[in-house]
Amino acid sequence: MKPTAARAERLAAAEAESALLAAELAAARRDMDGAESPAAAADAASAARSRADVLRRLSGLCATSGLRLGSARRLADGAAAGAAVGGLLEQMRWRAAERWRLEMCGSFDGMVRWLDGLSAAGLQALPTGLEMEPGPDAAQPAVWTLDVWI
Repeated sequence: MKPTAARAERLAAAEAESALLAAELAAARRDMDGAESPAAAADAASAARSRADVLRRLSGLCATSGLRLGSARRLADGAAAGAAVGGLLEQMRWRAAERWRLEMCGSFDGMVRWLDGLSAAGLQALPTGLEMEPGPDAAQPAVWTLDVWI
């Protein structure tokens, strides 16, 4: 057998083996869809503990800033980050981040102190939207709604 014919035969055998391995890998990936590895489960548990700690610390910021936390709830559409937010979360490697909505009561100065405290605390929390509804009269505190990725 000529050297070029032998080389072509080996190349054909390698290509066939490569195609077989690619098919086996694709089948294994299909079988694994939906299966959660122990490492992924541990990461999810760690993220939940971290998120609970961040929420506790955000609540503490309310107390030190003169705000009152009315509610904190996870938004059902948490996975629907816009392109800009999604890109930023990916860049920061916050793959397990969830979108939460915090509702607080207090003054404008209190909200400024809260945001300054959030910045200084270095928490894994990314505020993405803030709304203010004034109280019925000047004596009533404003209601603040903040969307934050945790």
